[in-house]
Amino acid sequence: MSDQGNGIKKVLTAKAKKTALILAGIFIFLLFLGAFFYGRKLGGAESASLISEKKRITDDVLKQQLEAIGELSTAKYYYTDMGRYEKNLALKGQTIPFTKTSFLITYDGIIKAGVELKAIKFVLHEKIIRIMIPEAKILSHDIDPDSVQVFDEKNSIFNGLTTEDVTGFQSEQRKIMEERALNNGLLTEARENTKDALTSIYRILLSDGQYEGGYTLEFQ
Repeated sequence: MSDQGNGIKKVLTAKAKKTALILAGIFIFLLFLGAFFYGRKLGGAESASLISEKKRITDDVLKQQLEAIGELSTAKYYYTDMGRYEKNLALKGQTIPFTKTSFLITYDGIIKAGVELKAIKFVLHEKIIRIMIPEAKILSHDIDPDSVQVFDEKNSIFNGLTTEDVTGFQSEQRKIMEERALNNGLLTEARENTKDALTSIYRILLSDGQYEGGYTLEFQ
């Protein structure tokens, strides 16, 4: 073959290679493009599937948030109390001399108030969650034993001090302090604080991505 023929053959071969490379590039581009749109379509389908699988909030879901708590103590009343105890023997309404027993006692205590969570009721109306809170009550009343101090103790040999005297006096003093706490608005504070606590608990629930959105809270 002549040099001219060889030159033409080389030119044709180069053009063929170039054309093949261009076609290969186009094929790869179309393949990538197809994969891209397929991935978007698949991702959109998955997103739609996730949206459709979001759960509705029910009474059971709301109650489950409170089951592990039992009671919700939302207000505390700290106090230091001082009381005097006196006892005398009497006969026909007259105090018998030299039978006086007495003491002065001081101690610190704490009264806790709140609500029983099992008594909370829920009403779901469309996307409104109505929460009905029961009346608050005193949940506990504890005295710090390390704080108890007894002063000015007088014990008659004719009228000795008994354990029942002390426990009975302390019981009376506890009732007095509880009444004082109630008069100072302990239960009102506990109920308002319960609303705040429940709002915080359910705000976390309402922000959970597995549940439908758009719910609001109302208290009654």
